[in-house]
Amino acid sequence: MGMFAISPKQAKTEIIECMKAGITPFLIGSPGIGKSECVYQVGDNYNLEVIDLRMSQMAPEDLMGLPMRKENKAFFAPFNIFPLEDTPLPPGKKGWILFLDELPSASPSVLAASYKIILDKMVGGQKLHPNVVVIAAGNKSTDKAIARNIGTALQSRVCTIEIDVFNEPTLKHFHEIGTDPRIIGFLEFQPSKLHSFDPNHNDHTFACPRTWQFASKLIRGKEYKDISIVLLAGVLSDGVAEEFYTFLQEYERLPKYTQIKESPETTHIPAEGSTKYALVSMLVDYTNEETITNIVKYIKRLPPDFQVIYFRNVIRKDPALKQHEDFQKNILDLTRFIYDDDDTSAAA
Repeated sequence: MGMFAISPKQAKTEIIECMKAGITPFLIGSPGIGKSECVYQVGDNYNLEVIDLRMSQMAPEDLMGLPMRKENKAFFAPFNIFPLEDTPLPPGKKGWILFLDELPSASPSVLAASYKIILDKMVGGQKLHPNVVVIAAGNKSTDKAIARNIGTALQSRVCTIEIDVFNEPTLKHFHEIGTDPRIIGFLEFQPSKLHSFDPNHNDHTFACPRTWQFASKLIRGKEYKDISIVLLAGVLSDGVAEEFYTFLQEYERLPKYTQIKESPETTHIPAEGSTKYALVSMLVDYTNEETITNIVKYIKRLPPDFQVIYFRNVIRKDPALKQHEDFQKNILDLTRFIYDDDDTSAAA
C-alpha cells in the first residue's frame, strides 16, 4: 500500500477535484476493490453517461480513428463512440465520462494512441465535446493482473490516485448497499478476510469486496443447508469459503429474533465468540426505530467489546439512529471505543 492510498469512497472526492481542474485521474489498485464502481457512482452523482472502454481490447485505430480521404486530403475519422463537439447530449444527461478501464493492460501502441485523448481531449484530430470527462483505471503492474507499467510519458499526463481496501469504510458501504448481514458479521470476526488478495496465490480466486458481493447474492435468503460451499469457494477461494461456511453454521444456532424481542432480558447468550459475532450482525440487521429498545436491552447483557461492535454497526447501517433515546442512553460508557478510529472513519 502506498503512503497516500485511499478508500474508493474518498477517491470520489479526489476524482471530482480532478474533473474541476480538467486533469485526467488514473485510479490504480488491486483487482476487485471497487475502482469501476467508484467511476459509475461519480457518473450517477453528476448525471453523466459512462462510456466504458476496455483498453485491453482496443486497437490503436479505435482511438485514433480510421484514415479517410476527402477532396484529395486524408484525415482520421473517429468512431461514433466518442462524443465530439457537435454531438448532442444524451437524453436527460449533462455529459459523459469517457472511462478508459484496464489502461495498464493495453498494448504499448494503444497506450501511445491514448495520449491525445487523455491530455488534449482530442480523437482523430477532432476535439471531444466540452462536457466529456476522461477517467482512467487499472490494476497494479505488481498484481499479476495482465498489467504493465504505463511508462513515464503517460504518467506525466494523468493524476494517479492509488485505491486500497480499508475495513471501516468498506463495511459501512456494505451496510448501505444491503450486503447479507452474515457476511458483515463474519468480516467483523475475521477482518483480514475482507481482502485476501496475494499476487502469488495458487487458488482459483480470492476474497475481495467484489467477490464478497457475489457471495452475498449466492446466500441471500437461504438457510445454511441450502448454501453451496462449492459456489462460495468459486468466488472466495477454498480457505475463506470453508471458514465462512463454518460461520454460517454458527449463525443457524443463534437464538431466534422473536425470542429476543419477546424476552430480551432472559433469552440465552451464546458462549462462543464466533457465535456472538454472528448474533450481533443478526441484531444489527433487525435494528430500526421500532425495535432498538428491546434489542439494546439484550445487547447490554453482552461483553462490552460486543456492545461496541453492535453500536458501531448500527451507526454504519443508519446514522440517524444515533439520535434515538435508547442509543444515547446506553452509549456514553462506550463512546471512547466507538470513535477510537477517527482516522479510518475520515477515509470513508
